[in-house]
Amino acid sequence: MLGIVRRLRAGGKVDHHGEHLRVEGAELSRLPEPAPRVYFGGSSPAAGEVAARHTDVYLTWGVNPGALRG
Repeated sequence: MLGIVRRLRAGGKVDHHGEHLRVEGAELSRLPEPAPRVYFGGSSPAAGEVAARHTDVYLTWGVNPGALRG
């Protein structure tokens, strides 16, 4: 879903046929300006991958910065 949101915010029409979502010819009538930032949190390896691909801000527990370098 986050990939769809990102593509919509970039402008143009979006088609997506996935396992859980289907979008055909979706577009925003007005692009948000400024576009809202996408925040995401999670501590699993999969969450880190999703955050890196689709979000603007990754939320994490208060840990030593060295522990965040994966």
